[in-house]
Amino acid sequence: MNEITKVIDDRCQPAWNEVVKKKKQAPVVVLVPKDRTKNRNDTKSSVKSLIKESDLSVNKMSSAANGGLIIECDDEDKCEKVLSAVNKSMGKEYLIQKPNNRQPRIKILKIRNPIENDDELLNDLKKHNSCLKFESCMMEVVKREQVKSKGNIIVGVFNIVIQVNGETYNQIMQEKRLVADWESYKIVDNIYIRRCYQCFGFNHNVSTCQHKPVCNVCASEDHKKANCESLKETCINCIKINEKLNLKLNVNHSVWSNECAVYKRKVEVSKRGINYVD
Repeated sequence: MNEITKVIDDRCQPAWNEVVKKKKQAPVVVLVPKDRTKNRNDTKSSVKSLIKESDLSVNKMSSAANGGLIIECDDEDKCEKVLSAVNKSMGKEYLIQKPNNRQPRIKILKIRNPIENDDELLNDLKKHNSCLKFESCMMEVVKREQVKSKGNIIVGVFNIVIQVNGETYNQIMQEKRLVADWESYKIVDNIYIRRCYQCFGFNHNVSTCQHKPVCNVCASEDHKKANCESLKETCINCIKINEKLNLKLNVNHSVWSNECAVYKRKVEVSKRGINYVD
């Protein structure tokens, strides 16, 4: 099932203020071959034959990671028919799923001494913010993160991660701030991008990393950060994607930069699996 999750994360989504102008995302079925030697063309060819034989209605098909395929349909009924057909015909050879989109999450930054009870905190937010005073508003506290400065915990200061439904998300993001316990705080979109602290690539962690360790300052494989003498930061991810796709992305920035083109693309990809429209 991890392969299916990765495929969904490899679909692209526009920025939130563009999403609210669009219709709900078309439903999809995702297939990933159990046999890793099969490529995208094998999968696509099998699905095309099935569609022709079964007279199924499909909008489009797009390639995904691990030889997978994303099949997009007009509506839920047509999608269910495709799901049933591919399960019956290809279920033994493929992992098949009709995924549900994740709910959006927002992060309230640096709240000082927040209300300890989650329900009371949410009630306080609804009380002090007009953008949350509507019947279908849905919120759930997911995480409280202690804020650190230079590695040291700042006592009593937290970031609060809250999961919301699409309508609530769009209302909040238009305001850009929320009032909590009579004080105004900045809010940001909370998108989690899995990163490796060994090669500094994406979509895996150190325990599953199959790449050589890299210096996260200069991108060298000859030493780690502690032994780096470079005064110039270089992004290993932009170097790799330039080599792979023959691009000319700027590599002269930190591998941690939020402006890194590869990182920004990963954020867009992650957003594709989030339901911004109820």
